[in-house]
Amino acid sequence: MFNTPALDIDSPYIAICEGEIDTMTAAQAGIPAVGIPGVKAWQDFWARCFRGYDTVFVLADHDDSGEGQAMAHRVGSAISSARTVLMPEGHDVNSYVLEHGQEALRSRLGL
Repeated sequence: MFNTPALDIDSPYIAICEGEIDTMTAAQAGIPAVGIPGVKAWQDFWARCFRGYDTVFVLADHDDSGEGQAMAHRVGSAISSARTVLMPEGHDVNSYVLEHGQEALRSRLGL
């Protein structure tokens, strides 16, 4: 898991991103975020790291391979407070912020 210090931020929410770049992009937008390097890397025991959060945003890439949705499903099934936020078609967190800005990402999450 990348950027584990974000787990120590006092916040009612946190985001889980696919990859380091998306994680850094979310953090730069003011969203506490950790990253996993893909759906196959998720470990179910990590779910306990997210206990106590009101909302765990799973920021899923909207790619042709469907890996983003698969990652969101796997993580979401392990964390009861998970809420999947699918990026628009063809985007991941980083490309979405580059095109639309940080505030657009925050708005997409309802923040």
